[in-house]
Order: sequence, then structure tokens, then C-alpha cells
Amino acid sequence: MVIILLLVSFLLHILAFTLIRTMKEKVQNFEEIDRKQKQNIKEMEDLLAVYLLEIREENDKFIDSIQQGTPLYPNHSQQKDTSIESARPVMDKKQNNAEQYPIPQQKDKVKKNVEYVPPLENMEQDTVEQSQSGKVFALFDQGESPEAIAKKLGLGRTEVELLLKFHRKNS
Repeated sequence: MVIILLLVSFLLHILAFTLIRTMKEKVQNFEEIDRKQKQNIKEMEDLLAVYLLEIREENDKFIDSIQQGTPLYPNHSQQKDTSIESARPVMDKKQNNAEQYPIPQQKDKVKKNVEYVPPLENMEQDTVEQSQSGKVFALFDQGESPEAIAKKLGLGRTEVELLLKFHRKNS
């Protein structure tokens, strides 16, 4: 009888150790998944920060090009003109067909050789403000610390440090 009890006890111990081991592996798997998720979240935040900086830089370039009066994409206007010239014969054919078979509703709406003239009254100059990143870089160039810049602009210290870090990396 004692042997049977010892054998049952031994089997229960083996079963308990097996269950404990599988539970431990599951907990380790959950911890590994949690660690990977945190790493992915951090990478996504870094990518978003870089993306936002790129957008800000593009906006700054766009504003500078508007202020200087230079086109942002100089070749774009030339390509557009050639495509319009190549499409003109097709438009002429359509107009000829429209003249042969006029539609009463469209006849009243179509006006030839009318150019758009924008209204001249109340023409105000647009005001352009410096972007947050531009302000951060200007203050940093003046010798301000990231903490002082964050306080002056009402930004987070980490955001200011990231802006400066990515600016250094891109420069």
C-alpha cells in the first residue's frame, strides 16, 4: 500500500512540476511579447517624429519658396504645358462635335475666351509665422538650453531634444 501511495505521490509531483514548467514558459512568452510590443511602439514613435520633422521641413521650404516667389518644382510647369498642347486637338474635335449637335442646356453655360480676374478689393498680405521647429533651432543657435527652450515655447523637454537630435542627424 505504501508503494502505491509513493507511486501516486511521485506521479503527482511529476505532473505538478510539468504544469509549473509550462506555466513558466507561458509567462516568459508573454513577457517577450510585451517587450517586443514596447520596442515596436518606440520605433513607431521615432518614425512618426521623423515624419513630422520632414513635413515641417517641407512646409518651411514651401513657405520660403512662396516668399521668394520661386516655384517649388520648376520643371512641373513645363511638363504641364506640353501635356495641354498635346491634348488640344482632341478638345478641338469635341468642340466641333458640340457645334454640330448643340445641347440647349450647355449652350447657355459655355463662354468663350473669358479669363478669370480675381477680385482686387480687400487684398491683404498674408502673415507668415516661424514654425515651432524653426523657433527651437533659432533659440538653440542663440545658446539656449533645451529646458529653457521648452519653457519659452510651451513644449515638452523631450520634444525639443528630439527636434534638436534629428536636426543634428540631418545636418
